[in-house]
Amino acid sequence: NLFGLIMECGLGRAEALGLMWEDVDEEQGILIVRREYVDEVGNLILRNIKREKTISLSRSAERYLMRERGAQQERRRVNGEWHGEGKNFVFTENDGYPIRPDRASFEMLELSKELGIDGLNLRNLKASYERRYGL
Repeated sequence: NLFGLIMECGLGRAEALGLMWEDVDEEQGILIVRREYVDEVGNLILRNIKREKTISLSRSAERYLMRERGAQQERRRVNGEWHGEGKNFVFTENDGYPIRPDRASFEMLELSKELGIDGLNLRNLKASYERRYGL
């Protein structure tokens, strides 16, 4: 779901990991990018971006978000203890903590190996979006 949303919406890794459910407006079909989640010399930081971005959600992007919401609800049910309260990140680990940026990159690398696609990474997903829409 993370990788699909990055590709569908042209998000950077930090932008996608900084998303909160309050940034998703299902009624209007938009996503507002306000924050990014970054690793600065070993310190994980959630910071506001300089200029908010409003993105119209495609049907595919909406499906990725709905699947992630369902998966997150299931993880909450199964694990019981949830550390995401108060932050409400869209993309989390099983315990509710946000996904670390390095872990997201590692998961993309593992997926690319599994698919037999050399050189596939999160920057390529964003670049694919930019090429598709001439940005």
